[in-house]
Amino acid sequence: MEIVKVKYLKDGQPSGREYSYFTEDILQVGDIVTAPTFTGDKKAQVSAVNIPESEIESFRAAVRTIPAGSRIELPLIETIINQQQADKVADEFMASVEHKYDLDSLDQPVEIPSDNWKSMEPLGPITDSRTEAEKIADGDFIPESPHLSQPDIDITEVTICIRPDLETSYQNLLTSLTSLKDHALSLEIKTIDDLTPATNDLTVIAGCKKDLKEMKDRYITPIKTQLDAVKALFKTLEDLLDVAENENKNKIKEFNRELEKRAAEIAEVNRQAEELARKQAELNNGAFTVDTTPIEAPAPVKRVSTQSGSISYADNWTWVIEDINQVPREYMILDRAAVTRRVKAGERKIAGIRIFNDKIIKTTTR
Repeated sequence: MEIVKVKYLKDGQPSGREYSYFTEDILQVGDIVTAPTFTGDKKAQVSAVNIPESEIESFRAAVRTIPAGSRIELPLIETIINQQQADKVADEFMASVEHKYDLDSLDQPVEIPSDNWKSMEPLGPITDSRTEAEKIADGDFIPESPHLSQPDIDITEVTICIRPDLETSYQNLLTSLTSLKDHALSLEIKTIDDLTPATNDLTVIAGCKKDLKEMKDRYITPIKTQLDAVKALFKTLEDLLDVAENENKNKIKEFNRELEKRAAEIAEVNRQAEELARKQAELNNGAFTVDTTPIEAPAPVKRVSTQSGSISYADNWTWVIEDINQVPREYMILDRAAVTRRVKAGERKIAGIRIFNDKIIKTTTR
């Protein structure tokens, strides 16, 4: 099985730290999956793949498995601006920047002249005889639309309903559910005959649940569909930002680690020279021939300032598991999902756990 890292979804977006999983399916970065956790299954997005086993060796026993078939296939939906159109705008914008600024050879921050920033207010009709390629070559790439898209892009208009309370069906359902609630609060079941009105009400409630779900889906699904589509478009840009930021920060960290490693090696050489001089002096009436002039070690980089800003280091204490068997019990969390699966599968004896039959009431409508 392969090893991947995921981030759990919060409000539809990956959030928080990464978690390692085995996977029975071949997954790609960006895939949405159902991942088992100690509190139950959660939706998560794959953030990294092909993780070497050495990264999880110290806590391998605690790594869960994403079972086969857990990938969630996202529906193809009509979006306000589709992905192909968004990619086209992004590619043309980057082409204009790369033409004006040699990004591959930049060693110093570049100040972009303020006259390159265009107002985001509606521009109105623009007459320009140049072709789009000529505009890019001239460094004058200006979208002729206030929507940051090309003029030939067809902006889809979507009508979304947001006031279900104005529908007669909503008001009828509200009246029915209020009556059912009042009847349930006043209901007393002391005889077998009292089960009849309760059963009738549960049958009505089952039908109301179906009606409520249909109405709710009719309002929420279009909103969620369009929201997810817009978030997906911005996620493309956010991913580019994340890659650029992480690459820069990781390479700076690696450079500083090399400095620290070199400083440690130099400190050891200086210590050995001092030790050798001391031993020579003990054996040669205080005289020694070793050069004890310390080698100067490179100073760690604590802050870098440029014309555009600065970077610095801040403490960030974190941890990794080295031996899960030595972790105190108070930090262990029961895998409730695993216990539930075993009980549902027929397990009736688990040490330290009482398994019992808590019957539920099923309602069947006619």
